[in-house]
Amino acid sequence: MARIVCDPVTRLEGHLGVNVDEGAPVSAGLSAAFPHTIADTSQVFSTMYRGIENILKGRDPRDAIQITQRICGVCPVPHGLASTFAIENAMGFSPQTSTDHTGHSSGPTNVARLVRNMTLGGEFMMSALTHFYALSALDLVQGPAEAPWTPFWDNSYYDPALLNGATANANLNYNGSGAPLNIYTAVITDYVLALRARTKAIDLGAIFGGRLPISSTYVPGGTTKLPTHADVVKARTVLAEVRTFILNNYIPMTEIVSALHGLADNDQNDWYTPLNALSLQGTSGNARGPYSCRNAVVDGIDLKKGLNLGAGCRNYYSAGGFDKKDNLNGGVNRIFPRGARIGATNTSSGTLEVVDGHKIRESVKHAYYDAGAGNVNENLYPGSGVTRPQPTKTGEAYTWHKATRYSYAADTGQASVVKEVGPLARMWVKGAAGDSDGYCAGMTKPLHKHAMAGSDGPLPDLSVWAAGYKCGSSLLDRHRARALEALVIADAFAGWLDELDAIVSVPGWETNAANKRYVDAPNPLEGLTADGFGMAEAPRGSVHHFISVKNGQIDNYQIIAPTTWNCSGRDSFDRLGPVEQALNGMPLRGVLSDGKNVPVEALLVVHSFDPCIACSVHEIEPKEGTNMKQFVISEGGATK
Repeated sequence: MARIVCDPVTRLEGHLGVNVDEGAPVSAGLSAAFPHTIADTSQVFSTMYRGIENILKGRDPRDAIQITQRICGVCPVPHGLASTFAIENAMGFSPQTSTDHTGHSSGPTNVARLVRNMTLGGEFMMSALTHFYALSALDLVQGPAEAPWTPFWDNSYYDPALLNGATANANLNYNGSGAPLNIYTAVITDYVLALRARTKAIDLGAIFGGRLPISSTYVPGGTTKLPTHADVVKARTVLAEVRTFILNNYIPMTEIVSALHGLADNDQNDWYTPLNALSLQGTSGNARGPYSCRNAVVDGIDLKKGLNLGAGCRNYYSAGGFDKKDNLNGGVNRIFPRGARIGATNTSSGTLEVVDGHKIRESVKHAYYDAGAGNVNENLYPGSGVTRPQPTKTGEAYTWHKATRYSYAADTGQASVVKEVGPLARMWVKGAAGDSDGYCAGMTKPLHKHAMAGSDGPLPDLSVWAAGYKCGSSLLDRHRARALEALVIADAFAGWLDELDAIVSVPGWETNAANKRYVDAPNPLEGLTADGFGMAEAPRGSVHHFISVKNGQIDNYQIIAPTTWNCSGRDSFDRLGPVEQALNGMPLRGVLSDGKNVPVEALLVVHSFDPCIACSVHEIEPKEGTNMKQFVISEGGATK
């Protein structure tokens, strides 16, 4: 059995490695197309150590809001928000209850809630556009025949319409224009437009966040930003441009590419028939792309419904994000609800469970951390967690990622503890909660109405995402979920602007106590001894911050980033992490790149999760003579 090592995996943030072992062929019927599978021995590993938790010890808790945003330059804002929630929790703003003790505060006013949402919302839309067009598009569409896009995969990997220089595809058109589409050209054109749209998205966050990527708007009890009517007017103009690109370019492109690759996993339509009717699919074989459907059932897999590549654990977790107006003073209502979906499949919605953050545990059995005498540091609640690196650890250790698990039970080893986080998880939980917000109303369904003669098509009607998501769990469903989620946020952003304008358009609004930017804490930090826990959503998934304050200073600080969940290694029961599970059993065609055989299927899976290793692990080496515990800021001309 040959081992394939992909280290480092490129086109993601930070340094990640993947080991996969070749297994047996998929089946006799598919062995020609897929000569191997990935055996159930996958390893996903980070090669860097994270030490920021230890850097924070002994500091003023409010320093953590700024320092933790330096974890990553791509998604710093969620760390600032989660840190703010954790500090507010410790200071008594939010209730200490089992299921909803974090992730919102009873202190901040409506103005603070809106500013926080819009700062975060701009980053979400920017990240989604960056991920698809800058990091993942080259997995799906052959790039130009020149550096830096070369070498690319062998031509046999791509649908003909996705080859560079391909002729126009008469069966698909774009945005309902009625004109045949050369999809390769459209993606390249979109790439340029996406660069502008992502810049505008980050501008949206900066209008209310003060600056991005590192925001200075978050403070315990509220926000530093004093919004104006001029801010609202400017933001509406910028938002319109971003939303138009998301609706007319981003969503249609993910839909079209999903159909041509045949990776969508769903039970909403029998989509073999319309594909075959349009000569997009042969009756016995692969007419369009390497993964398109075949007219067969092999080993119990209905290949009309796709190969379900990269589905993974099918257990989804969301900390909840973007508070609604009625979520102040202890509420639980959010644009993306808090909850977990267990056992979702393309024939079952699974079950929805309430999230209790106290059930989170972290295993270090397979990670380069000291488990302590008698494994006292194993399977700890992160609030009591220990980050003690042990780079010389031998035996089963292979990664710097702790294994984050939920609903841990030491005596059962149940599989449901492994949770996927991110856009697909949020959409599953949102659908399970019956939360539609009407965001699919009036959508043009570009692939269905424009690519097909009728309303039916090779992918499910987008409206089912709102009614109760059962569209699928494959790797391209992650791309589809991320695109549609960007539209959800754009539409919510418009509502936030309307809410804010109704406040700031009233002369003297800021003198109204109900409109204060921040409120005083129930318990001051001076001499405070308490614990806090903050839960938020980042573009890549759920982020959690845990703080222990002793005599007004940080005594312990622990962070779970989204990639800590998704790219975690095995745990104390040797259960694989979400990405590892998504890799196992996948068919491997093997694709040529510059004369070398590459497990491109493994790269497709990893990229669909949008890992950010810089968030989950990192190393800081101070210059000689540097005092890493001295945090210097300048205020009013005086250095403190």
